Amino acid sequence: MSNASTHAHDNTQQVGEDHNDVETEASSFVPQQNAGQPNVPLNAGENQNFGNPPKNVMPAFMTQFLEQMANAPMFQQPHPPRRHITFKTLKDNGAEEFLGDRVAEPQVALDWIEQVARVLNDLDVPVVDHPKLASQLLRKGAYEWWKRIDSEPQTPKPWTWAYFDWAFKKEYIPARFREEKRSEFMELVQGDMTLAELRQKFDHLAQFAPTLVSTPADRIEEFRKRLRPDVRPYVSTVVTTDFSAAYDLMAKAEKAVDDLKASLGAGGTVTCQRPTTSAAPSGKRSFGGTKGTQNFKKTKSAPAQSQGASNRRSTLSYICVPMPEKSDIQGGDMEYPMVVSNPLGHSMRLHHLYRNCPLTVHGHRLSANMIELPYKEFDIILGMDWLTERQAIIDCG
Repeated sequence: MSNASTHAHDNTQQVGEDHNDVETEASSFVPQQNAGQPNVPLNAGENQNFGNPPKNVMPAFMTQFLEQMANAPMFQQPHPPRRHITFKTLKDNGAEEFLGDRVAEPQVALDWIEQVARVLNDLDVPVVDHPKLASQLLRKGAYEWWKRIDSEPQTPKPWTWAYFDWAFKKEYIPARFREEKRSEFMELVQGDMTLAELRQKFDHLAQFAPTLVSTPADRIEEFRKRLRPDVRPYVSTVVTTDFSAAYDLMAKAEKAVDDLKASLGAGGTVTCQRPTTSAAPSGKRSFGGTKGTQNFKKTKSAPAQSQGASNRRSTLSYICVPMPEKSDIQGGDMEYPMVVSNPLGHSMRLHHLYRNCPLTVHGHRLSANMIELPYKEFDIILGMDWLTERQAIIDCG
C-alpha cells in the first residue's frame, strides 16, 4: 500500500517536472483538456468568428485591387520630340525673305505675311513661336524696322503673333491701300471677264470688304450683283447658301444665255422695217417712253427708257412691273393658269393678263397683251409672236 502511494507520488512528481520543462521551453503550450471534452481554446466564447471562415475577405481585397488599377495612370506613348524649325526649313517650305524695299507696293507685303502664316501653320509651329521665326525672314530695311519696334516699351516681350501682324500691316500695308481695294471691290463687275476670272478677282477683293460678305448668303448676293446684266435675271432667286452650288447655277445660267445668243446670231445694227427694237450689248432691250397709264421704271443710263427683253423661246409677252391702280387697261384672270420656267428650272404659276397694253417704240404707238410676271430684273418681256408680227430684227451681239 505504501509502495503504491510512493509510486503514484513519484509519477505525479515526474509529470509536474515534465510540465515545468515544457513551459520553460515553449511558453505557448496549452494544457490538454479532459477526455471527452471538445478542444476549445481559451476565451472561445468571446470570439465571434470562431468556427466560421472570415466573411468578405476576398471580395474586399478584389475591390481594393480593382480600384487601384482604375486609378493607376494608363500607359501613354511618349510625345515625339519637338521639331526644330530653322531658317532653312522655312525657306524649303515656301517662305521668302522680306526686304521692305517695295513700300509703294503694299500687295507685296500682304502676300508675304499671308504666305509666312500659311507656312508656319503647315509646319505645326506653336503660335508662340511665330513671331520669332517670322522675324528671321526680315532683311535690310525690314529688319531695321523690327529692331526699332522691338526696342519700344509698349512692345510685348516676348512678341505675340497678333502684335507682330498688327505692327507689320501698320507699317507696310497702310489704310489707304485697303480703302482703295474696298472701292475696287464695290465697283467690280464682270464685263468681259469669264465667270472664273470674276470669281478669282471677287475672292481676292472681298477680304477688303468683310462686312459685305460676312454671311454665305451675303457673299452669294454680292457675287450675283456683279454678273453680266443679261445673266442676273436668271439667278435672281438663288435659294442655296452654299457658294459653290450657287456658282454652278450661275455658270449654267451664263451658258444658257450664251447658247441663246449663238442660236439667234450676232453682228449688225438692229434695224426694223417698221418700229425698231434696239438691243444693248448686254442683251437687255431698251424701249421708248410709254404713254397712257403704263408705269415703267427708269434707269441711270437712259432716264426716259424702260428695260425689257425679247424671249425667243416664248410666244407670249410679259409685264414685270406693277400696274397702277388707276389704270384703264383691261386686266383679268386667265382662263387657264400657266406655268413658266427659266433655264435654271425655277418655275412659277401665272394667273393675270393685261390686254392691249400701250407701248411706244421710237415714236410708234403699239399694243400688246401681256401676262403679269413678278420678275424684278425687267419691265417687260416681248414674245416672238409679237416681234415676228412686227418684223423686228433682234441683235444679241
